[in-house]
Amino acid sequence: DELFSKILHKISELLPAENWSLLLLDKATGELHFEVSVELDLEKVGEVRLRLGQGIAGKVALEQKPLVIEDVTKCEFFSGQVDRISGCPTRSIICVPLVFGGRSLGVIEVVNPRELGGEALALLSVVADYAAIAVENTRRYQRIQEMAVHDNLTGLYNTRFLYQALANQIERARETSRAFSLI
Repeated sequence: DELFSKILHKISELLPAENWSLLLLDKATGELHFEVSVELDLEKVGEVRLRLGQGIAGKVALEQKPLVIEDVTKCEFFSGQVDRISGCPTRSIICVPLVFGGRSLGVIEVVNPRELGGEALALLSVVADYAAIAVENTRRYQRIQEMAVHDNLTGLYNTRFLYQALANQIERARETSRAFSLI
């Protein structure tokens, strides 16, 4: 989360706009969700899910091609769902895909940017390439962490997890001076 937040804050410094968002694709559901946002309340939009092909972000993630929309009212696939929930009207948008190994990982959206020219898109595309690498590395790291404490075949916790959990419980019992039992 900290890394993604830093990425968006750097974008906000380089590309002035009303808000910036990073939406990630959930592999299990195939839907985009808001991971990080600058100037947009995640508590309001955190539950929003967009299918691939739905709205501008969904279309960009599906087609893996960036889009610059100067006037969203003239865009047939613009969805005002986030605008209604957040109360922040979208007039224009730059949206670039996060692609790694030919797979869509998500998108970066810049809403109501001050500049819509080619320079803004080029800058955002470079940042998106690095962000895609960061997203993939994070997911691989999380997967390795899961594999370290789960049995490959059954998915159940393994002895490594048992020893970690046991050490934590013993330490907690020492700190609180409470009894600890194990069956």
